Amino acid sequence: MRDAVQNIKNMQTELERIQSKLERLSGTLKFEQRSLNAPLEKITSDLDSMLDLGYDILLIDQGDYSTAVNDLTFTDQFIDLIISHLMHLQKGDKVRLTRQQDDMISNINKHLMHVQGSLMIVLNTFNKNAENN
Repeated sequence: MRDAVQNIKNMQTELERIQSKLERLSGTLKFEQRSLNAPLEKITSDLDSMLDLGYDILLIDQGDYSTAVNDLTFTDQFIDLIISHLMHLQKGDKVRLTRQQDDMISNINKHLMHVQGSLMIVLNTFNKNAENN
């Protein structure tokens, strides 16, 4: 379980970096792109408020693995939703993104997918432990 906790701590750091990237992306928006401000701010605040990986570490430390797995599964689904929203912003017809902004969103999505990969490793750790017990 130590590896799972360390992976979760690494994910916390990665999510903080992603939030910074989202804030930088918001800072690049031009006046005619202002309609993107609200969705980007919502994504950033949701990342901060909805994903509490510290809580998952506490659950693991207390041995409450089933609740931790449920919460981590929610985290995975929530990251899927964020990726979907960002892709929708990229594909939107109403507001054109600059090449740099499009690249930033692609980079953020890749980063989120990397976090999801780490999440799968953690969830597989729980599955292996359950099989061994």
